[in-house]
Amino acid sequence: MEYVNPLTGFRVDGRRPNEMRQLKGEVGVVARADGSALFEMGNTRVIAAVYGPREIQNRGQQVNSNEALVRCEYRMAEFSTGDRRRKPKGDRRSTEISLVIRQTMEASILTHLMPRSQIDIFVQVLQADGGTRSACINAATLALADAGIPMRDIVTSCSAGYLCSTPLLDLNYIEDSAGGPDVTVGILTKMDKVTLLQMDAKLPMDTFENVMDLAIEGCKAIATYIREVLLENTKRLECQRGKINGLKLLKIDPTMDITHCLKDMLVE
Repeated sequence: MEYVNPLTGFRVDGRRPNEMRQLKGEVGVVARADGSALFEMGNTRVIAAVYGPREIQNRGQQVNSNEALVRCEYRMAEFSTGDRRRKPKGDRRSTEISLVIRQTMEASILTHLMPRSQIDIFVQVLQADGGTRSACINAATLALADAGIPMRDIVTSCSAGYLCSTPLLDLNYIEDSAGGPDVTVGILTKMDKVTLLQMDAKLPMDTFENVMDLAIEGCKAIATYIREVLLENTKRLECQRGKINGLKLLKIDPTMDITHCLKDMLVE
């Protein structure tokens, strides 16, 4: 199978080698969580929920009482992979990805500001089409920001692979299943610090550097998008507060028809 058309240079899904899938993010999707987010990378859809900081439930799990305990649980919904082979709950891959996400998030969270407390991060893959690990990290970042957890920088993740002698950004399921080498990277974008680096095959050093640089560029593009989502959410909240305060300050004359005034203030 040709994963990159030799004549046009396009991939199987119509993207260029250095082109990402469409991104979509939304915060506040779980009402009872302290912070939550839905994040999509193409057809991969992930939901994340954050609870905390709160009192530690099991003090035996805390190693350092001067820092917050970060816990993470990763799951894949049984319907997320369609006809592909289902994996049992608590399988080795889920445990490994839970650990990867936790360690990546710990590099960003200012745990020393929340001693003797715990932060729980739950991520679930609703629809899988490659890049689930990166999508979970990006969703967790949005959820942590939505919960108001102090972070030194936002951490984002993206993968890149090497197929048909071509570095490819943000692999989908078909490309990821081709068996070629791929690199998953997580970075603190403003600090330019790598917090996650995983590769499942060997690559020559010069090729590896090209693939990794491509993944880092993807991480930076995702960081830009996440900041836009957070900024838009902040503006929306400020607008809502302004409307509420406006209603409180509104002087009502019993003889005045305020219907139009209320509509102008409440309708976005």
